[in-house]
Amino acid sequence: MEKQLDEMGVDHDISRVEIPEDWDWADICKSKIRFFRDMLIKHERPIAWIDVDTDVLGRPDDLLRSTADFTCYLRAFRYLVTFDPEQLPRLFVPSYLAFGYSERTVDFLNFAVSLVEGMDDVRATDDYFLQEALTQWEGFLSF
Repeated sequence: MEKQLDEMGVDHDISRVEIPEDWDWADICKSKIRFFRDMLIKHERPIAWIDVDTDVLGRPDDLLRSTADFTCYLRAFRYLVTFDPEQLPRLFVPSYLAFGYSERTVDFLNFAVSLVEGMDDVRATDDYFLQEALTQWEGFLSF
């Protein structure tokens, strides 16, 4: 992925993370919430997340150009008009996300981190915690 992004002239910050031996898949996914927040604060500009096992075939301009607080694809890459939340357990695809840089977005991610920390015994992935944060946070995000 790093080579693909370099060839396209896309700025990136691919971080290699040491995974503790006692962590499972859920622990790894949960840690992404803090990672999103930390990268947003570190770079002080919008950030995009693309799963590292993705082959990037073209510039991710739709993620990079967004001025929204939170940019995502609906689960199963459905179109909004035909999306049925009763058919799918989560709202969005966690493999491709972007977060705009604003106080509101940082506040939202701080809230999401607090949910992860407060539900340490819950075995769930990042999209679960982000969706829980979206439904429980009292603020509003643009999408």
